[in-house]
Amino acid sequence: MSFIEVKKSEVLCKEVKVYIPGNQYFIDRQEVDKILQADSHTLVGRRMENINIHDLQKRLRANPFIEFAKVYADMDGVINVEVSQRQPILRIINRYDQDFYVD
Repeated sequence: MSFIEVKKSEVLCKEVKVYIPGNQYFIDRQEVDKILQADSHTLVGRRMENINIHDLQKRLRANPFIEFAKVYADMDGVINVEVSQRQPILRIINRYDQDFYVD
């Protein structure tokens, strides 16, 4: 275990891989990157020990279009993100031209 902790402290984040299964695209890679702030390179290049994986997961789950999110890192410096979208079954448009989805 101590070897793993030493290795983890030396590893830099090299990449963020995002997997969004399904054919409904209410949320896309760019939106996930924005939530994770991966597009502004705040993750890539940082030490893995300084990245709070649980906080990233919590921020993703706070999005109303995301049903479930799982974030984990491997020993090679890659952060993997799996996102499950909500499945809408009904779209409602009211008289004020506001629309809502029911899942």
